[in-house]
Amino acid sequence: ETDALEDAERLGDTADAVTTDGRVADRPAEPDVDGAFLGWHPLGSIYPETVACEVCGARYETDDEPAEVPACPECGAADAWEARRGPAFRQFVAEIDGCPSLTELGWLGKRLYAIALPHDQAGVAWTRYRLRRAALEAALTLGAETRSLIAEVERASQHELPLAPLEWRKIWQAYHARRRSRAA
Repeated sequence: ETDALEDAERLGDTADAVTTDGRVADRPAEPDVDGAFLGWHPLGSIYPETVACEVCGARYETDDEPAEVPACPECGAADAWEARRGPAFRQFVAEIDGCPSLTELGWLGKRLYAIALPHDQAGVAWTRYRLRRAALEAALTLGAETRSLIAEVERASQHELPLAPLEWRKIWQAYHARRRSRAA
């Protein structure tokens, strides 16, 4: 019931070692099994990445934290992260960004699941997918019946819609089954 900071010891800038019980040693501990030294190391490379411009092929070093979108020093082409991932990845992201409908976007999502993208590329592609889906959904014009049904659900009290998650899943399963039967 007390503030943990009241009992905490301040490490300060002169802390050289911490004992196994979490206390700061009065003097630097000798390297042994009873103590652990504080230290740090840089993450990532200290050297800039050398890239080739996708437009003109010029090679130059990139900056990890540029103030603005970097550009090729030779031709001025924008050097976005996606541009260095190759033409297949850029084409796929362009398809997502330009997808004209939610149905087609759904097919692109299935393709995205099927291809084995590296983790960083998959993260970028799924982010672009979610952004495109949100934009398409925002532009969707709902019919009068749909707007009425949504308004009815939004007005309903907790007592009128006391459904458990399993019950909601059953409702969605029935909806999807009905939708498939109407499409056939």
